[in-house]
Amino acid sequence: MIHRFAIAAVLCVALSSGRANGQQSTSQMSFDATIGKSYGSGGGERQNRDGLALDALIAWRGRSRSLFHGVFGFGAGVQGDKTDTPCLPLPGSGCVPDFPRIYTLGVYFGLEHQGRAGAARLLAGPTHYRIDGGGGALGGQLRLELVSPAVKRIAAVASARGGLVWKLDRQDYRLAAVSVGLGIY
Repeated sequence: MIHRFAIAAVLCVALSSGRANGQQSTSQMSFDATIGKSYGSGGGERQNRDGLALDALIAWRGRSRSLFHGVFGFGAGVQGDKTDTPCLPLPGSGCVPDFPRIYTLGVYFGLEHQGRAGAARLLAGPTHYRIDGGGGALGGQLRLELVSPAVKRIAAVASARGGLVWKLDRQDYRLAAVSVGLGIY
C-alpha cells in the first residue's frame, strides 16, 4: 500500500509542477524526505525499541498575506529495525520479541508560518499503521517540521513526529521519530 502511495505522490508532483508553471496558482506544493531515529513504546514485552525512521511528505499550502498558512498533506513512513539480536529469555520457554517494524500512511492538516529564517509547520491527522507481517489499525500522528530557506527550490528539513495507535495486533503503541532531510519547495 505504501509503495502505491509513493508512486501516486511522484505523479502528483510531476503533474502539479507542470500545471503550476502554466498558470498563476493560489497554493504551493512541497515534497520532503527525511531519515532519522525512531523510538517506540507499548506493545507489551519487547526489546530493541529504537531504530531507523524514514518518512516522506507531500503537502500543499495556501498563499496568503496572513501570518499563518493552512497546510494539507499526505505522508508515508516506516519506523523500526529488523536485526538479528540475541535471545533475551522470557520466563518459560520463549524469547522477548523485538519491537516490530511499523509502516504509516496519513492525511494531515495544519498551519505553517513562513519567515526570513525559513518555515515552521505543525500538522496532525489520522494515520493508518501497519505492522510488518501483521495487521493494521487507525491512529493519529502529530508532526512539527522546521524548514530552512530554499536555495534553488531545495531546503533542509528537520522533523519531529509522535504517533499513537490503539489495538494494532491487540496492542497499543506509541511512536516517536526525529529526522533530518531535504525538501523541494
